[in-house]
Amino acid sequence: MKGERRLMNEQRLLCLLNKAKLSAEDTSEAIDLMKKVQDWDSFWNLADLNACSILTQDHFKRLQNQARASTSNTLCDNTRNLRPYEDVNRALLALHEAGIRVILLKGVLLGECVYEHPLYKKMNDWDLLIAKDQILQSTAILETLNFQKVGDVFGKHEFSDANHHLSPYLSQDGTCVLSLHWKICSPWSRFTPKEAEYFADLLPIRLKGGASAWMMQWEYNLLHLCIHMPFLKLGIRELADVSNLILHRDKLFDWNLFFIKTREWQAQAAVYRVLTLASKVIEFPFPQSELAVLRKHCSRFQLADTDKRSSDLNLVLRSRSDLIGRIERGFLLFRLSKNYTERRRALAAQWRLFLFPPSYEIDRIFLNEPSLRNWRFRNLRQRILAPLRIWQVMAKDFGHRGLLLMTLANLCDFAKASLSLPFAKKHESFFQQARFRDIKDMAKRYAI
Repeated sequence: MKGERRLMNEQRLLCLLNKAKLSAEDTSEAIDLMKKVQDWDSFWNLADLNACSILTQDHFKRLQNQARASTSNTLCDNTRNLRPYEDVNRALLALHEAGIRVILLKGVLLGECVYEHPLYKKMNDWDLLIAKDQILQSTAILETLNFQKVGDVFGKHEFSDANHHLSPYLSQDGTCVLSLHWKICSPWSRFTPKEAEYFADLLPIRLKGGASAWMMQWEYNLLHLCIHMPFLKLGIRELADVSNLILHRDKLFDWNLFFIKTREWQAQAAVYRVLTLASKVIEFPFPQSELAVLRKHCSRFQLADTDKRSSDLNLVLRSRSDLIGRIERGFLLFRLSKNYTERRRALAAQWRLFLFPPSYEIDRIFLNEPSLRNWRFRNLRQRILAPLRIWQVMAKDFGHRGLLLMTLANLCDFAKASLSLPFAKKHESFFQQARFRDIKDMAKRYAI
């Protein structure tokens, strides 16, 4: 732990450099910390682990001369995301001209309104919310702009009441990924937001790229971040968005409305976890007394994990895990593809990650400290318990029954495909589709 504890300056600096705006006091503290940092390699490795290098480097470049800080790290060029941002603006302009109200969600909204830096982080996709009766018109417009839906390649048409968004739309060069939603959460989710409420009282937005769009009330946006916050893929990238949204609104944020909607959406456990951990990374004012009320709705598993993470900033910054995301990407590829071999590999990858996760993921899942004793016994015990822990995390959104039904449905679907294999038509692999063959990021985006 000595090696970990001596990085307290690096950890504090990393959190500070991920505030959307630095006050004079923040700037002074950041410069002082930069002078004290001794291990810049560990600092940038920590930034990479938390997927927050872009904003960190943006602030670092502005303060570097004042702090006289030197680093061997090669700073990235934030303009690398400029092309997809231009494609997003092009799509939003066309949709606006057609009279379609597009509501910005998550990163694309925060980049415009909170960070005032649309490229403040690498966007995996751009989430847009559109009324259900305008979805088909929107897809037709995107297709005229040479966007193509991934699901169309496999003949998958998932616009139904069983879903809440379409499969991604890709720009011609594959760098811009648009995700069109008509609801903010799955109908299978345990959360219960009311569609009529979050579509009401919308606020207009003017993007820096010139396009026009809309946004939900800030209280709904924070609640939306909370209910979609990954349980394990949780670090500065995710938590700083929560802190910065609240700091942006400051005294104008309506906490009374927020907690009322939290109860109505049955999101108490999610809100408790997110507010607790986000305030550990970047502090913000909020009614602390409400935490005790929200805490009563958390399971023992959620409480134990949240309390342990919040007890030490080091655990928050070093435990961000993408394991569930990799399992979900395998599920997505399994559902989209019609190629039997590809589906078999995707299903096998899901089960391999579920039953035999890598050792480093086990350390992140169980929040292991390097100094713990009896590591061999601990490792064996945790490896046995890992599938149960992963199941608990995945059941957080859909419930144990819903997750079990989806798992059984996938196995039955694959069994049916296996039995009909001798008579089935051969289908092209996802990655061999002419549309996607030359897109370098495609393999990474769906990598399992």
